[in-house]
Amino acid sequence: MRLSAGLTFDDLRRDMLAIMARVAPEVSQEPYLVRHRDLPGLPEPIETGAYASAQPCPATVASLRAAGIWRGPAPIVVFVSALDGRLEAYARFIHELAHLLPFRPVLEAGTRAVDLDQARVQYAAWATAPDYHVADLPRWAPHHGRDYLRVVCHVWFRALRLCSLDVPTRFVLHHEYDLSPLGSYVDALTPELRTTDTSTPFAEIAALPMPEAFRELFDDDKARWARQETRDE
Repeated sequence: MRLSAGLTFDDLRRDMLAIMARVAPEVSQEPYLVRHRDLPGLPEPIETGAYASAQPCPATVASLRAAGIWRGPAPIVVFVSALDGRLEAYARFIHELAHLLPFRPVLEAGTRAVDLDQARVQYAAWATAPDYHVADLPRWAPHHGRDYLRVVCHVWFRALRLCSLDVPTRFVLHHEYDLSPLGSYVDALTPELRTTDTSTPFAEIAALPMPEAFRELFDDDKARWARQETRDE
């Protein structure tokens, strides 16, 4: 796969869209790939390098309109912190793209005044207190559980197989999710990765029986976290 020569955000965005076209052709609506600094009126989320949403909330729609980049309903990936190099950029995109799969077409978000006011309050609350800070929950809950891990392993594998992108798995999912390294999950899922056609829709992958080694690894991670919580009480 031929990548852009430059490292500007526009260069990286073009590369990301090209990667997506190969690894997830089911995404039929081009997602917004934007930097948070380009979205006026939205408070910056704490402790997150990027986030994805299958459908922009009214507050995000209003910000896209204000920035002059609204082009209709589509999923969105927002890069909050600076992208430090090509591999980190692709890794962060792989992580966020997996949140949008299996893909479902996006409906236009409401923009009534009451919706917008409420959405801005909700966005600000989430930005200052992410849901992974909820006490008594592991950091992978609720958005990075077993189903997500399966999807992101497939996305990472397809990027390697179809785009020749050898992105370090530790860049895709860092160590702070109370989970084994993503590379361990890739190893546990390798038989499925190698035998599943890379054009298989992600909904069909989700319907396949969960491989035992993969399930056991996640169960072990859950049990280890529970034991740690018990010791910390």
